[in-house]
Amino acid sequence: MTKELVNHSFRTVIKTSRSNVQLDHKNQILSLGSCFANHIGNRLKNLKFNILLNPFGTLYNPVSIFNSVRILGQKKHFGETDLIFHQGIYSSWYHHSDFSSMNAQDCLSKINQAIVGANHFLQYTDRVLITYGTARVYNLKSNGETVSNCHKIPASEFIHQCLNVAQIQLCIEETIGLLQKFNPAMKIILTVSPIRHLKDGFEGNMLSKASLIVAIHQIISSNPDVFYFPSYEILMDDLRDYRFYEKDMLHPNEQAIDYIWMNFIDSLISEDSKNTLPEIDRIMKALAHRPSYPNSPEHISFCEKINKWIENLHQIAPYINFESEIGLLNSQRNEYRT
Repeated sequence: MTKELVNHSFRTVIKTSRSNVQLDHKNQILSLGSCFANHIGNRLKNLKFNILLNPFGTLYNPVSIFNSVRILGQKKHFGETDLIFHQGIYSSWYHHSDFSSMNAQDCLSKINQAIVGANHFLQYTDRVLITYGTARVYNLKSNGETVSNCHKIPASEFIHQCLNVAQIQLCIEETIGLLQKFNPAMKIILTVSPIRHLKDGFEGNMLSKASLIVAIHQIISSNPDVFYFPSYEILMDDLRDYRFYEKDMLHPNEQAIDYIWMNFIDSLISEDSKNTLPEIDRIMKALAHRPSYPNSPEHISFCEKINKWIENLHQIAPYINFESEIGLLNSQRNEYRT
């Protein structure tokens, strides 16, 4: 066996650069986009970052993400005429099925509450994370409107097309413009989801992802407020093996997401916040523990220990919000005392 073969790593490792856009516990973060945005967003949320996840539900294409930001900027109030009714369910073309309901008022209540809350959140947001899943869009034949979710409406009601690079670039630039109306100093992190969209075929999926990547790189080359994180490239060119996918061969598995997440931390999380992550993780794992005897002296002692960990962390980072967790710990101790 040759020396070259012995020393070969059999792998190309992507070295993510340190971003000039950093995420910190002091930031207010909005996350929009595909289900991969939820994976990363939930990890940030579980580590006590101040983040709002997908106020319209999961979104995939650039037009739908633009529409969601436009609606937030307008603080649009949805009424019954904005809903569709199909197979006994009320839904919105602009929202994921999580907002759907058999009752129109329930559907509208969820939609309008989310819009009001997200509009208020955006007033103080200084970081936005957007994950694009596909350049493919579904447009209604009736009026040409791009829908965020087809809600099981027959495919014959839509025109299916792939946006070209110029259309994607314009759409993303307009999205950034709307976001920075809320805060001119807002920083944007863009990424392309590593989840494969094979409903369009292998070539269609690759064309879609490539168009997104080209458009994004044209934007970041001239905009210092926008940074690209290569989640798609990490899975495709670094991990590059089906053992890092779920059984459907489309979605990255937990091991792959863990690896992308570690790269995300190294590239995008500030040093101050990065230093607190192990202690926050310890606290959150302890809080997730479900005791067999919640009123026992042992569990109360355990609660007091967690509370002490939080107090110690607050000496270093008083801006990390554990208010709800402290309230829960106090209620458990008070219940024991009574």
